[in-house]
Amino acid sequence: MTEFVEAPIARMIFVSCCSPRRKEQPAWRWITARDPDLLLLLGDNIYAKNDGWDLADMAQKYRERLSDPEFRHAIDRIPTLATWDDHDIGPNNMAGDSAEARVIGETGLERREEARLQFLSHLSPRGVRADQLTRVKGEIYCSYLLNGVLVILLDGRFHRQNIREVGANGQFLGEAQEAWLWGQLERAQSESVVATVVCCGSTIDSSNQLGEDISHYRRFYTEFVPRFRACPNPIFLSGDIHRNAYVRHRGFVEGISSGVAQIRKRIVSETFPDGLEETNNYGMLEIFPDRARFTFGPTDYGVKEEVFPIKGVQI
Repeated sequence: MTEFVEAPIARMIFVSCCSPRRKEQPAWRWITARDPDLLLLLGDNIYAKNDGWDLADMAQKYRERLSDPEFRHAIDRIPTLATWDDHDIGPNNMAGDSAEARVIGETGLERREEARLQFLSHLSPRGVRADQLTRVKGEIYCSYLLNGVLVILLDGRFHRQNIREVGANGQFLGEAQEAWLWGQLERAQSESVVATVVCCGSTIDSSNQLGEDISHYRRFYTEFVPRFRACPNPIFLSGDIHRNAYVRHRGFVEGISSGVAQIRKRIVSETFPDGLEETNNYGMLEIFPDRARFTFGPTDYGVKEEVFPIKGVQI
């Protein structure tokens, strides 16, 4: 790995997709050893049942996740922010603003609201400075100012519509969160932050499933991209796709890390004699005075880095 003389302004690790089938999860130990300033959990934290909503099952899976000693040690030691994705709100690929998610459950709340309360009660921000955190009460989305780097976490599930039902102009974030995001991007420009890091469970365009990429939501995407590009040093972080990837978009870059504790099907070979692979994927983003570096490890790349310039930084 390239050695830089100066220390990074900010170091954050981002992960997603933690399967309850994995009994051993060594990636949390490796993440803790890298001593980041911030840990970002980008969704699929528990893998709820695929055949409907079960509040008791969700609660039990959160308890199991929080009782894992390596995971608990990581989030107790590292300041942590989290968002959710489809397997946290309900069945696979679930859109929160859909007929199925808005059914009233036994508690008198919509299924999606029951799921959100479970998430908030178990994975609220931990160890971060309250004076640097911007959050709307009762919502998952938030922003955090880390050493001059503005980190924005989106809720890409609760207000999301199913574009198979409503078309490509359907809502991705919902009106209130979208207005909040535009305000955060304006803040990034007016406060002259070092870099603008937007995080979401969904990738920009790397999924092969209709409705799972942000780019499929054309009205939102075409408005988001130019606003994002106008921010200082825009960087997008995402998960979901069970692999690590680095993507250069026009005007910004994207780091994807998924499969922090996942079991992935492979073609049977000498390397994978049972056709299965246990992934331990994580991504680390370090921001220096004149450049930034992604380091991905270990499954998809071994340990691979991508270095790109940071422009116009005022420290």
